[in-house]
Amino acid sequence: MNHSDQTVPDLVSTLQTDLTSGLADATTSVPRHVERDLDLFNNTFFYLVGVSGTVVSIIGIVGNSLSISVLSHVDMRLVMAGLYFFPSTYLLVLAVYDNLFLVARLLAVSGEWLVYGITRSRVFQLKYTTPAAAVLEPIAFVLGTGSIFTTVGLTIDRCIAVMLPLKASVICTKRRVRIVQSVVFLLSVLTNVPLFLETRLEKRVETPYRDTEFHATVYLLFLYPIVKTFAPAVIIFLCNSIIAGTVLRARKTGMTSSDVTTRVNDAHRLTAQVVFISLITLLSRLFEALTFVMLEINDTVFYDECPVYCFVVAAMNEFLATFNSAANFFCYCYFGQRFRAILLQQMGVCKASSCCIPDADSSNRRRSGMGSKTVSLTSVTSTASQAAIYM
Repeated sequence: MNHSDQTVPDLVSTLQTDLTSGLADATTSVPRHVERDLDLFNNTFFYLVGVSGTVVSIIGIVGNSLSISVLSHVDMRLVMAGLYFFPSTYLLVLAVYDNLFLVARLLAVSGEWLVYGITRSRVFQLKYTTPAAAVLEPIAFVLGTGSIFTTVGLTIDRCIAVMLPLKASVICTKRRVRIVQSVVFLLSVLTNVPLFLETRLEKRVETPYRDTEFHATVYLLFLYPIVKTFAPAVIIFLCNSIIAGTVLRARKTGMTSSDVTTRVNDAHRLTAQVVFISLITLLSRLFEALTFVMLEINDTVFYDECPVYCFVVAAMNEFLATFNSAANFFCYCYFGQRFRAILLQQMGVCKASSCCIPDADSSNRRRSGMGSKTVSLTSVTSTASQAAIYM
């Protein structure tokens, strides 16, 4: 019997039965644990990426701005001149990359999750962040890649200084450092060009290129993870292992036990800064690699479609990407006596005469007036001291 043969009460009863069974099927198709997982996903990203990421981004932007000001100061450049100058170039460029990265990430990622977590509405996302993300996200990827590659260059530079202290100033010349920075910028742009081609800016819709074999397989599964994640992690790990091994051997043989001048201490602190910066970057790369592997295991590219352990690691990865770009200022303040002194001077906390630390070789210059024998002795031991500087 069809619906046309039924009376009105029978027809209403039939429709109610169909509607009830349809709702039951819909309820069955969305299990309760999936709803709980979705709430956990939103809360995890809200607190780690939205709240924590926003706070860390703002602190990092202020810190990196202060770092740029201090590292650009003439007194800081003169101090670095005693350490063949070029680490300050890497640190200054790194601060610029990190600062711009934090601004782009704050607008495109952390701010979006913060607003959504507070309002539980996608209106702000659809109206503002979704259109802006088409431009800001690829730019943030370029800046993040530049920060990573600059850290790799800085780590290699310091590794050369520790392994070959007498040849470091010859190998790492000013011209070569500038070439390295130019190559880093060029590679950062080229590595992320395909990300600009994924979507159209007008309506934020996917382009046909996104579904091509090259982009979906060759680029996203092989080239991008290797160039941005796995290769930097391996290089940083190897360089830090070499630095640690060389320093430990030098201490065992007593190479740095005598004639420890201010200049030598500056080099020690610089090495500690580089190791600290590179280890944070390494931790960030490891979490990104782990996230990539987990997404591949679960055969998805969306965080909310993978299990709880997967999106928790993904949220940590997003947070560490922000933390990695915000932590360097505190590293400079902790390890850098001259950095702290110049910072306090610029902030007006103390005057130049009371803030500044004596010049690295001032004690040697004072002793040079005692006679030609002292000058001769200083020149004889200068080579040995230089070998100890970078340890």
